[in-house]
Amino acid sequence: MAGFEAGAAPPMPEEASAGAGKSAEPKEAWDEIVDITSTEEFEIDIEPAPAVTPPPMPRPPDIDTRAKGPPDKDAPPKPKPKPTPKPSPPPTRRRLDEDDALKQAREAAKEFQHTEHGFVRHKVTSVRKPWGPMIREWWDDLAPLRAHLAQVGLEVLQWLAAVLVFGLQVAGRGLKALGLKTGASLTAMGTRVKARRRRAAEIRTQRAQVKSEQRAQRAADRKAQREAKKETKQSQQDAKKEAKRAEKDAKREAKRAEKEAMQAVLEAPLKASPEPEIDEAAPWGDHPVGAPWDEELVEPPPVPQPARSAAATFEPSVEEVGALDFAAPAAEVPLVEVTPPPVRRRRRRLGPLLRRFRYVPVVLLLVGLAVVYGPGLIGMIGGLTEELPSQLPEVQAPSLPRVSLPRVTIRTPSFVETGVSRIAEMFSGPLFEESGEWLLLADVEIVGPEGESVPATADGATVATLGVLLEADLIQARYFHVVPRERALIAQRRTAGSRSEALPLANALSLAGAAGYTGVLGSRITRYEAVDSVSVQVFNAAGDTLYGVAAEVSEESSTLETLAGLTREVRRRLGEPRDDVEASLPPRQALSTSESALDAYAQARLHYYAGRYPQAIAAARQAVARDSTFALAYRLLAVAHALNGQRTSARNALETAWRFSERLTERERLRVLADRHAWDGRDSEAALTYDDLFYSHRDDVGALKSQALLQRTIGVRGGGEGNLRVAYTIDPYDWPPLSRIARYLGYRGALPDVDSLVAALQEQPQ
Repeated sequence: MAGFEAGAAPPMPEEASAGAGKSAEPKEAWDEIVDITSTEEFEIDIEPAPAVTPPPMPRPPDIDTRAKGPPDKDAPPKPKPKPTPKPSPPPTRRRLDEDDALKQAREAAKEFQHTEHGFVRHKVTSVRKPWGPMIREWWDDLAPLRAHLAQVGLEVLQWLAAVLVFGLQVAGRGLKALGLKTGASLTAMGTRVKARRRRAAEIRTQRAQVKSEQRAQRAADRKAQREAKKETKQSQQDAKKEAKRAEKDAKREAKRAEKEAMQAVLEAPLKASPEPEIDEAAPWGDHPVGAPWDEELVEPPPVPQPARSAAATFEPSVEEVGALDFAAPAAEVPLVEVTPPPVRRRRRRLGPLLRRFRYVPVVLLLVGLAVVYGPGLIGMIGGLTEELPSQLPEVQAPSLPRVSLPRVTIRTPSFVETGVSRIAEMFSGPLFEESGEWLLLADVEIVGPEGESVPATADGATVATLGVLLEADLIQARYFHVVPRERALIAQRRTAGSRSEALPLANALSLAGAAGYTGVLGSRITRYEAVDSVSVQVFNAAGDTLYGVAAEVSEESSTLETLAGLTREVRRRLGEPRDDVEASLPPRQALSTSESALDAYAQARLHYYAGRYPQAIAAARQAVARDSTFALAYRLLAVAHALNGQRTSARNALETAWRFSERLTERERLRVLADRHAWDGRDSEAALTYDDLFYSHRDDVGALKSQALLQRTIGVRGGGEGNLRVAYTIDPYDWPPLSRIARYLGYRGALPDVDSLVAALQEQPQ
């Protein structure tokens, strides 16, 4: 529709305009339609037309904005029509009833809201908050306050504990001053609580230190891991970059080579083929140009090749091969003789060949051993089988004597012997099947070349020194118990009536059968051609050999060191874990590195066991004079001084032993510490330390007896009778003697009758 502005209402005819004068709304109308395309200058006169209310037009369908063209910038904005108010429907009876019902419902809802049930419903249904995150946030905000309250609570508990200890001590001293035994008990209880508080504080400090060290170690490990990951990642990135760079360089080189090849092809001179000669006298139809259907191929002239010898060897390039004309006669193609390069054969090395056939020398060795020793071994076994019936005793019922077969000794190489022993240990298990078995130590035997007894070894070690070293190493074991030297002598005196200070292997076997010990350890040093060899064997109570190990004394080591090494093997074979064996203190370090000091200490022990205390004091002084850090010799000197009545000297020797206590084993260190507490008057702490000593070493009955005497001194209910019963149940031979422990600790009270106590324990049913 042309002739009016786009977006405006179309003009209406005059009849419609005249008929619409009754409308209230004015409407614009065009008086004249001018064709704007026919002239450049025109005028439009617009007069207001009577208002006409057009009928409502249907809404055009929505058109996608992408399908519309760009808007006309010069067109005026389209006026928005005024909203036409919707006529209200006439009121009816039904509508009036609905309005009244709605009003009544609103009023009822308002009244219900102000009631109790309406308020509760509103309160319950309107609160919808995430209580879980809010509570956790409040709990985190209260973290400083909680930590402060915990610290305050801990301080209050510590203060109450201190008040309790002080109250117990004050009440105990008051009741003790009145002559009541309850006072001593309260004082001892206060002392125990104080000691336990101190120990708990030390444990807490140690745990905090350990935790801090662990945290620092974990932080260092995490930092190291992060650094390692960072370095690994950086190296991977660098490797990837290098690979990408190399790939790019390779592609670049390939492209460059391709470009150079193309450039060489383009720059090569083009050779125009010779035009065919046209015979002008020939007719037009006979010319080659005029015969397209019977076109004949024109063969290019052969390219002249340079003269080469028949024996020349070369590799033609791709361009040269492509330039050959295979349609030419065979005589024109040059013949090339290609000589293949010589093939080099790899020589096989000798190492892989030996590794491949490495089992051949072993097979040859086994075959040789079978050939050399086989006939003799077969003959020996056959002879034993033939002689066995004649050697068996006659068996008469009902007695069945034990049959002992003759022993056969076959000398085999050391590696075979070691392998067989390892396999036997693997399948047989430990010698002591259960922990807590007793092992008796026999005296070390030193035998000369002719079988005679020798007082010392080639390097000067005596029997007493070797026995001290053997006992100091084996007594550290916790899987089994070792019968100390003095206890074995007391048991020998009680069972066999012998007052000898020696314990050879025969006497030790008989004592083990009488006292019920599980095993006996025998050691022998044999001298042959100025070379000593050490052997250690384990026997059962019947005398059968359970295990044996031997070694020669080399030039670099001594007899004491060789014996100590074999003792470690025996401990592992008896059943003690390997970690415990390796963690134990070497015997030379626990005793002394000076052999002369060890000899003097061994003599001091012999005098001490026999009750010769002045001689024991003199020998112990010689030991500490030769080794000023010999802590165990200082402890023996303190005990000898105390039993000899010289308590001041004993106190000084005990303090010196504690000064060098880092050289003692765990058992002896706890014993020296408990002795110091007892000598300083800290009876409760001494009793607790003796209890720790017995808890870690269940065979130490001396610790139980010392604790019982301290309980009698403190005034504990029962007077330590329970500890004495346990001690004499473990060892009925009264070792160490209760009277000697009382003299050493300075106990002046009455002692129980040991014989009656042991008899009562033996009468009790097991």
